[in-house]
Amino acid sequence: MSQNYEIMVKVVAYDEEKLEAIRDAILDSCHFDGDGLDCDGNEIYIKEVVSLHNEDAEEFSDRLLADIWVANGKWCSVVIETQWIDPEGYQSFSGDKAKYAEMMNVEA
Repeated sequence: MSQNYEIMVKVVAYDEEKLEAIRDAILDSCHFDGDGLDCDGNEIYIKEVVSLHNEDAEEFSDRLLADIWVANGKWCSVVIETQWIDPEGYQSFSGDKAKYAEMMNVEA
């Protein structure tokens, strides 16, 4: 079963040399078309509607966090907000340094 979500992703404090890799990781991982992507040098921001198949919003967010951190090569601040296209569907996830250490199997 798939569910439609409005997804907002914001990345800050990233390695500017990894901007293209992070952008590609977001677009590939989310299957976004990229129309809503904005990169101003200090922040990467995108907001689009996607259909999630075989994963819930938290699983999707964890997968996206890992893809962004791998592309960046280290921790960076990532906020992912999901809005299930239903009045009760809002959820928000973020990846702090402890989550990074846990997911990347490194010390915090």
